[in-house]
Amino acid sequence: MATLKVRVRAASGGPTMRVQVPWPFTVQALKDVISPLIMRPTSSFCLSLNKKAAIGEGPGTTSLSDFGVINGDLLFYISREGGDSSSSAAPPQPAADVLVCLYSIMFESINPKAFKLLFLQFV
Repeated sequence: MATLKVRVRAASGGPTMRVQVPWPFTVQALKDVISPLIMRPTSSFCLSLNKKAAIGEGPGTTSLSDFGVINGDLLFYISREGGDSSSSAAPPQPAADVLVCLYSIMFESINPKAFKLLFLQFV
C-alpha cells in the first residue's frame, strides 16, 4: 500500500515528527495520524503549510495534493482556541508530558545533565 511521508511540527515550535499518511492522501487522513501523536482530537487543530492559512477546512475529502503537498514536505498543526464545544479535551495527563519530553530528548541533542534534570521533574 502506498504512503505519503511528511514532516509535521507545531506552529508554535517543538520537535518535528515524521509521519506516513496512508492512501488516500487526504487532509483528514493526515489529521487522523497526527491526532494520537499530539494527544488531541482531530477537531482541536488544523493543518497549515505556512503557519497562517489552514488547509482542507471545507466539507468533503480534500486531497493533500490539491495543496501541492509532496513527500518530505513540512506541515504545521495549529491548535484551535476553544475548539468544538462537543470535543472539550481533557488536559494532558502527566504521563503524556513525560512522553513528549522523552520524544523531544530523543530527537533533539541534549546533554545528559539536562536530560536528568528534565526527567526528575516528572518522576
